[in-house]
Amino acid sequence: MSETLGERIREARIAKQLSVGQLASRIGVTEDALRKIESGNTQQPAFIVGVRIAAELEINPFFLALGDPSYKSAEIPRTGVERHFAAVVIQELERLLVQTSALCRLANSLEDQARGVLQRIAQGSP
Repeated sequence: MSETLGERIREARIAKQLSVGQLASRIGVTEDALRKIESGNTQQPAFIVGVRIAAELEINPFFLALGDPSYKSAEIPRTGVERHFAAVVIQELERLLVQTSALCRLANSLEDQARGVLQRIAQGSP
């Protein structure tokens, strides 16, 4: 069993007879980014990148992420309809991640504004 996420990705990519460039292009990252992921020279990749890798390599995302062999043989989408559904789910996840990021930025901005108001109140200014 592969010990690291990068090793599991590399093994699955090679088993699918894909080059680093081919897989990178299919999942929307640079070759350099994928090489760094495979070599372990990067932080954990973004969740959505892991989902795209798992979908493209047709491997269980839980096995890919955790390395737990009990997930290795779990069914994955294989038919055209299932692959299309998986692509739609990935798109929706990406949309939700963008919205979540926007909400986090808004929450941070509101927090900063609230701090400013509290500071002015503490200083006796309206």
